[in-house]
Parts: sequence; C-alpha cells; structure tokens
Amino acid sequence: MDRLMESVDVAVVGGGAAGCLAAIAAKESRPDAEVAMVEKASVRRGGSIACGMDAINVVVIPGISLVEDLVRAQMSAAQGILVPAVVRAVGEESFKVLQDLESWGVEFPHDEKGGYRTFKQWSARDAASAVTSISMAGDLKLILDREVKKRGIQKIEHAPVTTVFTSEGRVTGLGAFDIRREEFFALPAKSVILAAGSGARFGLPETGVLHGVFDCPACAGDSYSLGYRAGAQLVNMECVKHYITVRYFNGPGLAPLSYGGKLINAFGQAFLERPSSSSLELNNFMDLFSAILREYQEGRGPVYIDTRHLSREATEELERCFFTTERPTFKKFFEKRKIKIGRDLIEANLSEPVLCGGHGINGLKVNGLAETNVSGLYGAGDAAANATSLMGAFVLGRIAGREAVKYAATAGAATPKREEVEAERERVLAPLRKSEGIPPALLERKLRTTINQYVDNPKSEPKLRAAQERLACLRKDVSFLKAADGHEAMKAVEVQAILDCAEMVTAASLERKESRWGIYHYRVDYPKRDDDQWRKFVVVQQGEDGKPSVSTQPVVGG
Repeated sequence: MDRLMESVDVAVVGGGAAGCLAAIAAKESRPDAEVAMVEKASVRRGGSIACGMDAINVVVIPGISLVEDLVRAQMSAAQGILVPAVVRAVGEESFKVLQDLESWGVEFPHDEKGGYRTFKQWSARDAASAVTSISMAGDLKLILDREVKKRGIQKIEHAPVTTVFTSEGRVTGLGAFDIRREEFFALPAKSVILAAGSGARFGLPETGVLHGVFDCPACAGDSYSLGYRAGAQLVNMECVKHYITVRYFNGPGLAPLSYGGKLINAFGQAFLERPSSSSLELNNFMDLFSAILREYQEGRGPVYIDTRHLSREATEELERCFFTTERPTFKKFFEKRKIKIGRDLIEANLSEPVLCGGHGINGLKVNGLAETNVSGLYGAGDAAANATSLMGAFVLGRIAGREAVKYAATAGAATPKREEVEAERERVLAPLRKSEGIPPALLERKLRTTINQYVDNPKSEPKLRAAQERLACLRKDVSFLKAADGHEAMKAVEVQAILDCAEMVTAASLERKESRWGIYHYRVDYPKRDDDQWRKFVVVQQGEDGKPSVSTQPVVGG
C-alpha cells in the first residue's frame, strides 16, 4: 500500500453540514478522541451547502411548532414509508442546533419582540404548523470550517473515500485516494460516519452538461455506494426525485412560492389548485411536481413562476435570498437574461433525476441514533433516509458524532485486512496505469443517459429489465476506464458509485409493484398506490454475487 495512516476513533466521510456537525459533536463528547474528516474537496468549500442555502426548512421552535406534528407531517409526505424515530430525533434536537448555529455566527431573522421570524414553506401547506422554515444569512461553510478548526479536528482534504473496510460485521476503517499525490491510503478507524451527500449526478440534466446539476456536482452517490459495498441496508431507492428549478440555470425555483408567488402555464393560468384527473396527482406537497408535469403533458407548457403581484418587500426578500445565501451566481444569470423578480415571468422546469436522503427519502436505513445495520457504521445528512432537509443533516450529524465516539470507546482496535487494502488500491489506481481506454466522462455520459432513458419515470417492467441489461454492459466497460491524472482517477471511482446507485434503483423499482410518491415512482404497469400490500420498505443490500439483493421490511412505529 502507498500509505497507512494513524488509527482514529471516528472517521467522518464528507465535510458538508452533516460531516462538520458530526466531527464537532464527536470531539465535544470526547475531547481526547482522535477524529478525522475526509473530504474530496475542502471542508471550507465542500458539500451541498457550499452551493448556497437560504433557509432551514425543518425546525421545531417552542411555541410555534411541535415535534409530533413534524413527525405526522413528514410521515404523511413520505406516505408512511419512513422511520418515524429518525424524524422525531431531528425534531427534538432541532431548536438546540438552531441556537448553537446562531451562537457561532449564523444569522436568523427576529421580529420586533425578539422572537424568531419564520415562514411556512409552500410544500407544507397541508401540514398546519408542523413544518416551520426560517431564513438564514452568513457564509455557513466558513463558519462551520472555523468551528472544526477550533476543536483541533484532523482534516484530510482533496481525498475522496473509495471504500469502507469491514471485518466480521464491523467497520475497520476506510480507503481513500489523495488526488494531488495520486496515492491511495488506508485509514484505520473504530467507527465511520457516512456523510458524503446525495446522488446529485444520478441523471443527466436537459443541458447535457455533466456537472450542470441542481445539487452539488461533487455528490455522486458516494455515501450510498460506500454503504452498499460495506453491507449496509438502503431503503426507498426506487423513489427518484426531481426538483423545481429555474430553467437553464438549474437553480432552485421553489422559494418564490413560499413568499406568495404562483406557478402559471403558457396561457397565464394558475394551475396548482385545480384537481387533476391524472393518476399522478397526490394530496400533499408532491402534487406540485405532478402538476408541472401534467401541464407539459397536456400541452400547456412552458411553466412560469409569477412574482409580479408580490409586494416590494417580498420581492426584495426574494432577491436577497436568491442572490446571496442561495446561489450568488443567480444574480449574474438574471442580469444576463434581463429578468427582474417582481416584473418578469421566470421559466421553471423539473430537474434531472436525483437521489437524496434529506430533501428526499432514499439512502442508508438508520435508526434514531443514526446507526446502520453494520456495527460502527453511521449515516447522516443526505446519505441517510430522513426527509428532514438541512436541519436533518445538522441533527443527524450531531447524533452520529456522539454515538460513533461512544461506540469507539468500547470497540477494540480496528485494522483493515491487508489483502483487502491491496485489492482496493488496485481498483482505484488501475485507470492511471492504462495507456488507452475509456475516459470517465464518456462512460458517465453513457451511464446517465441510460438512467434517464430506462430508469427514470415513467417506469415499467420492460424498461427496467432493459435497464438491467444495459447497466450490465456498462459494468463490463468499467475495466476499460483510463485516467490521465488524479482528478480523472477520482471521476472513475465516481462513475462506479453512480453505477451502483443505478443498479440499486432499478432493482428496488422492479420490486415495488405499485405507484407511489407521485412522479417519483410511477409504474405504468402498476398505476395505483397499494397501501395494503406496499406500505413497507423495499430494502437493498449487496448480495454475495455483488449484485443488489432486494427484500422488504415493515415500517415500525409509523
């Protein structure tokens, strides 16, 4: 092996919101513990929140909302296919996290009486006071990076994690690739927290630009693949999400609706409140996505965000959130297109297919202590199925950090098996040794085009079977990957993570023989929702043959 690092108590994979809170919590719980964060970019600018984030969409503030109302609302939104203990854990600790963030320098608006000024996101309009949102300002990543440094947490940056090593059902460490040195290294660890974000690069956007996606383009489903290969259970992988975006920018388009904006079609008609005859329509927030799709299918597209009726104050607040903490590049896009909020219509679109545990419901199956079924392995943020957005990342990260360092205190020494380290090293470095072959970008484009064509909605058994055949061919092409440098070697590993995710989604979609979650899992051969047979988890694990093994589990406590 190139390098064997010094053993740590807790290894955190990912330096985003969940990873930072996990590392901080672990170090605060046991100041003498050795805690390391391993991030493929930098902690200062890594993770989804580095792309911009204007609000925390789930927070239980005393006097405004209740934990049980949050659980009810999120279970309703997930149509019952979620672990309620996870949502409850987020709700119970959310206000304390909000206060801690504020003490670190994150700014939250207050009213004239000193209370928090909140709003209710449009997507929770059916949830009474259960889901409360609060705007925020300040450079969140700089703040979190500073707090990590204060606590003396080891940061290993520009080093994508490629595997989690296990032995006899427990984690023993991880393997990673130093991009700049082009070296593979092993990091022995008593516990590992997977917090490497979503599957933002699952499907291909309409622009065809590989990294022109809604969420952080560094997020290639790493956490799902790492957990899958380590023996962890994943749930709801068949629930393939789409976002509402500003067309051609692929930035978020939902915020104006929370401030009173509305969606209109090409004929100027507001359409969200009109009941649909389509089987895609739902009774909660996912009807928003179904309704947009319906307008296009029935010939009334394009769809626009209309803010022309909003007050000057609301328009200014939208400009603040769009052009500062959300996506600073939004301002340049609007200026170049000569679009002004409050004056012009803004064209909206549905994004590419995405996998996400926080803004969606798929990922590692964890309990209220952020534990997976593998001893010493924890999941947080978009890596874990939780449906609680940014606050879920904060809280589950904190819980995972506390529990991981507690586990490490009683766990024995952990050392990855040498033969497994050598095998992983060979897999990661193989593309660098080839003089000719397939560039990672080419294979990724083929793969993500296949996902759009065969794996995304609408689904059917013939399409999904064809997907399996096509993915099997692409799996063989992995052996021909060629990397010109360390950056391309990382991309080669990411392509394999996306391929793992595609195989999991296809297998889970075949298993769930019903339609559920609106356009997120719509099977034309089983167009109806069937709670009697399918109000349960579809669970995916890696089988002994290396392929997805699918089973079902009941939802407990829902």
